[in-house]
Amino acid sequence: MAIDIEVRDNHLHFDGINLFRGNASAVATKLKEETLKLVKIDVLPRDVVDAANDSPKALDALIQSGREGRIAHQVITVMEAATAETVRRGGTFSIEPGDGGPSLKVRAGSTEIATVEISSGATFAYLLLKPKWDANQQKNWKKIEDWEDDQWSLS
Repeated sequence: MAIDIEVRDNHLHFDGINLFRGNASAVATKLKEETLKLVKIDVLPRDVVDAANDSPKALDALIQSGREGRIAHQVITVMEAATAETVRRGGTFSIEPGDGGPSLKVRAGSTEIATVEISSGATFAYLLLKPKWDANQQKNWKKIEDWEDDQWSLS
């Protein structure tokens, strides 16, 4: 979904929250001119966990990260306004691995209408899940059985 933000004093604000501190003039100008939009991508936690369990590469990365490993299931990213509008109008979505980060595939019916690379430099905010594994010891971890929201950064 495309979200509206407010630009005040060279800072970007959404719902009263300062999203970007520092010199945001270039991005703020483009957002004000509506050539860029912030887009919230929200995936159900169960779908993210199932996708991680189905990906040996993702599971290995999470296991190697130990108890610090996390999975993002909500992301607010910046996109060109035309791309954001295409995403808003899309019917179904999938997130697939890409070279520079995940790709958002947007479909209308069975036709792919857009592929959007989600780069870390274009990400303003995210919400993370902390995996709960099928065993207590890291060396025995094979799959994620459950999760909890990782809200340490919300305070």
